[in-house]
Amino acid sequence: MQISHQSPCAIFSVAVVLSGIAIGPAPAQDSQSVTAAMVERWMTELSNWGRWGKQDQMGAVNLITPAKRKRAASLVKDGVSVSLARNTETEKAADNDSPFVHTMTSTGRTRSKASTAWT
Repeated sequence: MQISHQSPCAIFSVAVVLSGIAIGPAPAQDSQSVTAAMVERWMTELSNWGRWGKQDQMGAVNLITPAKRKRAASLVKDGVSVSLARNTETEKAADNDSPFVHTMTSTGRTRSKASTAWT
């Protein structure tokens, strides 16, 4: 699994959401009390970059050990699966100003420059 090093804000946001799920909701705060400087400090203090070495690509997924997977599996009561898939929205709408478009840019085959034959 690879995680882009290009989007630390997105990863930080996911980590914040997941930590809220894991430990419950945080007490309500006045939105005026969180400053940009505080967020920048949290980005540094709470960062996991390099925690598992320079070559690591999994990040916090390293925390999901076989023992934790086994414990999670023991919590299953009904065995109901829930899809997290989404329908691909291809039509422009008020809530979708950039619908999905699939464009084929290559067939995986190349054409020889000396002839018109495919190689």
